[in-house]
Amino acid sequence: MSSAFNSIYHRASNAVDDVTRCSNGRSTAHTDREFNPWIQIDMLNIFDIAKVLIFNRQDMGGERLHDLLISVGENGVEKPCGFFQGPAATGDRLLIFCSSGSRGRYVRLTIQSIQGERDFLNVCEIQVFLE
Repeated sequence: MSSAFNSIYHRASNAVDDVTRCSNGRSTAHTDREFNPWIQIDMLNIFDIAKVLIFNRQDMGGERLHDLLISVGENGVEKPCGFFQGPAATGDRLLIFCSSGSRGRYVRLTIQSIQGERDFLNVCEIQVFLE
């Protein structure tokens, strides 16, 4: 994760803990406000990625999830998998189908911030589905 809003609560591991109901922001993966914030999942091996399911936070601020690029890569080389323009709504579940050839070890979600602006990236859960 590019940063943590509050390192005590907002850990990157919250995005992959199998908890899909986040009743408050403390249980989310939550970056600080920054330019192009990101969360990356290490799949621990190279896979063909079919789709990514994102559980947005359910308490407030769902509209913060917008202009979201999902990329897949390895060895520092990332290729686009899919894109969600948004904005999302609080409680949304977003299913992003990856383009053919989305293969790699890492799945990264990045908000494509407008030049000069800073954004939060916060999600409840991220689930990655393989081909």
